[in-house]
Amino acid sequence: ARCPVYVADFLKLTGEAAEAVPFEAYLAQLNLLRLPPLLRGVCLSTALPPSSLSIANLWVGGALMKNGLHFDLYDNLLYQLRGTKRALLFPPADAKHLYYGAATIRRHGFDLAAGGVTNETSFDKVRHNVAKLNVFADDVASTHPAVARASPSLCEVRRGDALFLPRGWHHAVISTSRGARRNLAVNLWYAASASGQGQGRSAPSDMSH
Repeated sequence: ARCPVYVADFLKLTGEAAEAVPFEAYLAQLNLLRLPPLLRGVCLSTALPPSSLSIANLWVGGALMKNGLHFDLYDNLLYQLRGTKRALLFPPADAKHLYYGAATIRRHGFDLAAGGVTNETSFDKVRHNVAKLNVFADDVASTHPAVARASPSLCEVRRGDALFLPRGWHHAVISTSRGARRNLAVNLWYAASASGQGQGRSAPSDMSH
């Protein structure tokens, strides 16, 4: 479920829910370019052209939050600020094994005063960069047999690490807290010189601050 909510309300919710198991509230893709005071706290890379920076996303969640398999049309630089992320990565050429198709994205109403997610659901948009399978499922190899012909890599990004993911690389991510109250990360999307579905360049690189 995705829904608009004030950051202050989200932090209040996560504070109240931090001791709950499982803790499932998740702030996704808060664009820090619209919040310059917060953006100034991010160490921008000097290896990538600042003029190509399109979006700076803040992600805040708890233990075992999952982002399903998808690809982006931006070069992606991820900074892990707290907690750990495990990224399952597939090269662009694996697209034919990963069950892409038109995916309907819906929004669900949210009211903190009312106690959480409501029953109000509305259509948002159709996306074509989201795989139509649960790559985390134990039986994914039997329900989606073509996945067995793909060539995944697993990357763990810890606090203080950064991961550069070229555009077009398919990725699914699990976030963990490991004792921290929240899992925090910022990813920077840089516009590529050319675009195209599933078209990537070099392999991802892992680096530490």
